[in-house]
Amino acid sequence: MSKSKKQVELEQQMGELTQDLQRTRADFENFRKRVDEDRTRAKELGQEQAVAKLLPVIDTIDRAVSHFPDDLKGNKWAEGVVSLSKN
Repeated sequence: MSKSKKQVELEQQMGELTQDLQRTRADFENFRKRVDEDRTRAKELGQEQAVAKLLPVIDTIDRAVSHFPDDLKGNKWAEGVVSLSKN
């Protein structure tokens, strides 16, 4: 039984469409992975920037605590600052 010209054309078209679909699926999967990687990188960068901004504050607190005068011992505010440097 031979295939008609129309049948051959339809099978060829179906093959092309199947390949297009497979490429589109692969492209979408690659896009999804790229977006996930970008999101992860953005989160890490945000965390790094936050820590970089906090480091000078932490250093300043540590320096202040190391130079507290003895007469501030027992002062609630001073104890609060000291507790910041311990964490």
